[in-house]
Amino acid sequence: MFKTKLTPIADYIFGAKVLNIMLPLLMVYLVVGTVAQKSMGLYHATEVFFFSPVVWLGNVVPLPGVPILLGALLFCLCGHLVFKSPFRKRKVGILITHLGVVFLVGAGLFSSYVVQEGALVLEPHSPKATYADYHKRVVRVVDAEGDIVTEMPFKNFLTETPTSENCADLPFPYALLEACENCNIIKRTQDGQSFYIGMAQHMQLTPKALEAQNEQNLSGLTIAVPSPAGENSIYLALEGVPVLPEITYNESTYTLQVLKEPRSLPFKVELLDFQRDTHPGTNMASAYQSHVRIIDGTTQWEGLIKMNDPMRYKGYALFQSSFTETPDQVQSVLAVVYNPYRVWPYYATGLIALGLIVHLLFGRSRRGKAALIFAAILLGAPQAMATESQPLALDEFKTLPILHEGRIKPIESFTEVTLKPLGVEDPNQALAELVLAPATAAIKPYILVKSKAVINALELTTKEPSRYSFAELQKAFAQKRALVEPLISAKPEARTPAQQSLVELYEHTQTLAQLLSSLTVLMPLDVRLDDLPPQPDAYYSYAQWQPHRAVIQQRIEQVVKQKGGAVQDYSMNEQALAFLSFTLTRLDAEGKHATLFKVVPTVQEDAPLASPWDVVNQALGTPQTAEHFGAWQTLARAYNDHNPQLWQQTLQQLHTLTPASRMVQAEVFYNSLAPVKTSFALYGLGLLVLLAGAVLAKPTLANRALLPLVAGGLVHLVGVALRVAILQRPPVGTLYESVIFVGLVLVVFTLWRSLKTRDSIWLWLGATGGMLLQALALTLPQTGDDMTMLTAVLNTNFWLLIHVLNITAGYGFCLVVSGLAHVCYARDDWQKRYRPALRNAVRLALLFTFVGTLLGGVWADQSWGRFWGWDPKENGALLIVLWLVWLLHGEVAKALPLRFVLAGYVLLSGVVALSWLGVNLLSVGLHNYGFTEAMAIVLGGVWAAEIAFLAIVQLKRERL
Repeated sequence: MFKTKLTPIADYIFGAKVLNIMLPLLMVYLVVGTVAQKSMGLYHATEVFFFSPVVWLGNVVPLPGVPILLGALLFCLCGHLVFKSPFRKRKVGILITHLGVVFLVGAGLFSSYVVQEGALVLEPHSPKATYADYHKRVVRVVDAEGDIVTEMPFKNFLTETPTSENCADLPFPYALLEACENCNIIKRTQDGQSFYIGMAQHMQLTPKALEAQNEQNLSGLTIAVPSPAGENSIYLALEGVPVLPEITYNESTYTLQVLKEPRSLPFKVELLDFQRDTHPGTNMASAYQSHVRIIDGTTQWEGLIKMNDPMRYKGYALFQSSFTETPDQVQSVLAVVYNPYRVWPYYATGLIALGLIVHLLFGRSRRGKAALIFAAILLGAPQAMATESQPLALDEFKTLPILHEGRIKPIESFTEVTLKPLGVEDPNQALAELVLAPATAAIKPYILVKSKAVINALELTTKEPSRYSFAELQKAFAQKRALVEPLISAKPEARTPAQQSLVELYEHTQTLAQLLSSLTVLMPLDVRLDDLPPQPDAYYSYAQWQPHRAVIQQRIEQVVKQKGGAVQDYSMNEQALAFLSFTLTRLDAEGKHATLFKVVPTVQEDAPLASPWDVVNQALGTPQTAEHFGAWQTLARAYNDHNPQLWQQTLQQLHTLTPASRMVQAEVFYNSLAPVKTSFALYGLGLLVLLAGAVLAKPTLANRALLPLVAGGLVHLVGVALRVAILQRPPVGTLYESVIFVGLVLVVFTLWRSLKTRDSIWLWLGATGGMLLQALALTLPQTGDDMTMLTAVLNTNFWLLIHVLNITAGYGFCLVVSGLAHVCYARDDWQKRYRPALRNAVRLALLFTFVGTLLGGVWADQSWGRFWGWDPKENGALLIVLWLVWLLHGEVAKALPLRFVLAGYVLLSGVVALSWLGVNLLSVGLHNYGFTEAMAIVLGGVWAAEIAFLAIVQLKRERL
């Protein structure tokens, strides 16, 4: 009787129907909770949507929270394994995968409630045994002897009614006037009144919106403490401020503190040394590490804590998080994590990966294909006027090496980053004139100003086209200083679009100012002295006059002392001396900022090239510096005299003096190949051939599309390989690079399927997908170098290879699924021709996205001490996995209509766009790449196009 009643219940609870309810609900929570991070901040949105057992809809209707949903999912999966999973050879992979998911969900739920994490700030040779919690704050009262009298959670004050008397837990009565989790500090209007004590005399606190990162919130409170005479004294305590309010009550003195909750370590940590490496010529850290000593009673242990390489001791993990610099020393900031069950998700990840691979080996797909995929996974683990004649040839000039943004690159790459965004039509020609003939370049209308609002704000003369010279803009900005300076200091989000354009124009003008002054240190000055070395009655540059600055200054002081400040009373030589002193001082001020044009070799390993001004001012020269300076002086003379022969000879000399590395040579070839543009054109050509075959009803014409598509794929592949050689790291580290790599995965896979099946539909998918993705790549690097150096936390080749390539390959296979689903949704014969191919593509997409997401969790645990943090990028990847699992289970269990499943696969491209591009619109979390208008347009366009496609096809079917 009991068994009979249990079976229908078990069939329902442990079947696909309940799963098909919970998975969409989880996806809704993922989307809503992730979007909420934009306004609520990551920490508070996570607490409300992902950690709370109950989510309130409109503060009225209670809904089960993510912990309850995950608990229910865990229960259903366990029941499914026990009651509805018979052991069969072909089902071994599914069983292992489900077991891994059970282990993962259970481990995640359990460890989330036992993990402790915080920050430990270490000063050299000052051992510490406490660290500060990331999120929890406390109010602490300390007596005159330094002993803690009481300590209570800061959140208690947030729930109190302001101005209500409350003696709880504090050694004096008080009235709470203000408590804010994130405080705005403003000047107190009642300045000087006697009842305001300490900081409260000059400032007051008001609440402001929470920051996206809870660690950035500044908490504080204001209280009133009664005195024996009946008057109130008002005190203010603010987190992170070393000046603490002293409260006197009943002849006892206390200090009041607001601080992050301290946690104790069972040992002490001492910083012995801190080392930071930077990308060449920049302040961007490429890596940093701390040499620390663990002091555990009489036992000591030393070790290095590096980025992505923590130290573990007695269940605690110490991660290199960041560092702070003070005038006296460098402080190392370590992340401290205590999680005794940290390896459980690792085991679950291994089980899930093993299960998915085994399922491919013993499922319906061929073993050879599965073995190939398995191997792929394993491989993934390991001053004169220039003449108006024709410009000089710039082929040799634009390939000269220059250090910029942390790497040495050819000048043509430098100009694409620095001058192309200004609207300069010929960046290489413009750079040559800017550095070699600055007097001419300063009055050339190089900068394109598109915003009419900016033109009006600066009161510039209206032109068509609206191009302006450096001299015009410099004068306009000087006249509008009162308008411009507040905008420069304002936060970008506080500026209007026109104001942002104005600030960008100012920055562009400063770029030109640097370039115009780049070689002025080498240019001969129009000054001659008849009694001062190095040689009287000759013209010399700043660099040649620099050793004699002390003598010049002494001489001019003597002249001023003898004859005063009236220059007309000076002799001709004394006037020349005064002019020289003034010119050197002016050039000195300008040269301090002229650090952009780094082309001269130095003695420093971390900055192998430097600007001429830095070489002179910082004494960075080598024995060959004089020869380099002479070559650049000769090049300037050849440019201004328009001497092609001398121009070419000098450029060859500079190439000999500063030979280009193989990476620079590779980049020159990369720039000439232009692989993104070239492959885009070839994919477009292939698509045109396919369209011609379809329009002319000549199927054989489709075969000819294979040639441009293969050529495009090869160019695409060579481009990716060149990027690896140039950057010396795996091919994906930025959003731009991920678009290129996803396109390569899609094209290679579809070409392989086309050659294997001889079905032209794969050519259609490859040509369309490859062209669209390369078009997207062309829109992304609007400003800045598309070969950027990575920050220290991302600068790890191992995890870029293991995690990033897997997840981006997963994006590519997801787009293959979506593209093939379009075909299936529009055709009636799809089940016979494409259903096996679609199912195999879905499995591939699930394998790479699921394993890639879990590997990202392992990387996060190794780098920051937490496997999962509900970061928008993590949530986006999980959304793809849940979407695929939902549709795949619904199809296999026949719990979802097949037509509905196909529509879901069609919309997979929109889900990928949301995860891949959309989360960046939030500008929240560790992985955000920042907002760009192109991303918003692409995201909206993808969803609009897919919905329109589904609607049109469905309407067409209904009419038939």
